[in-house]
Amino acid sequence: MRTFLLALFAAAQAGAAQSVRLPLDSLPIVARISVPSRPDWLAMGFGAVWVVDYRPPSVARIDAATNRVVSSIPLPGDACLGLAITRNGVWVPDCTHHVVVQIDPATNRVARTIAIDFRVDDEGAFAAADGSLWLFVTDSLATSSVLERVDPATGRIQARIPVGAGSYVVAGDSVTLWVSSTHGAELERIDPGYNAVTAHVAVTPRPKFVALGAGGVWVLHQQTGSVSLIDLERAVVSATVAAGVPTPWGTSRPARAPCG
Repeated sequence: MRTFLLALFAAAQAGAAQSVRLPLDSLPIVARISVPSRPDWLAMGFGAVWVVDYRPPSVARIDAATNRVVSSIPLPGDACLGLAITRNGVWVPDCTHHVVVQIDPATNRVARTIAIDFRVDDEGAFAAADGSLWLFVTDSLATSSVLERVDPATGRIQARIPVGAGSYVVAGDSVTLWVSSTHGAELERIDPGYNAVTAHVAVTPRPKFVALGAGGVWVLHQQTGSVSLIDLERAVVSATVAAGVPTPWGTSRPARAPCG
């Protein structure tokens, strides 16, 4: 089987501290790890790196100490929307069968699958936070989307939260979650204690992927290729960086994906 190489990079401390854009080939390579032919989503937990593969549908477990693939866990269908790590396992949505798969890191096997009515017609990301799974019911042509809060033990819908149009990405923790409204050009802050939107932050058009860290929320704008930093407490944009990483998928409404 044709393989790709997953390269792990370690950025020099001085370079990481500066607001500069570093070419990937300027970073020292720590290890090269052979992974299957169609790797995509990645997450870290249980002393390992977990990588989704599409051919065949599976998740590769890489030992962080040895930089070796120690297991390949078959999936029932194509993974989508990323991976999430909780104390109970590794979670992977399957858009082929509309289920969420739980992988047991003790056995490197699928422990169970949970049928959930989630629908996404564009690339996005789900979250595991505050003891729940968070997934979207989204139509790119509708004026709003719905974020579902799901009990991972039973698959029961705990709450349905209306969010902005074209919402595909959610990230956060037990304190706050953040949703990017791609068509609404805003971020929405959600309080999991009330299952409600508590703030709206206007941002550059076509916001998409979101990450929390360094005291703020970071959002990538696909159309401009810029990254904005949102202040966690004040819920305002505190900085925008011209990262220069636009994508062609950020310039128009997406086509309906077959897995949605």
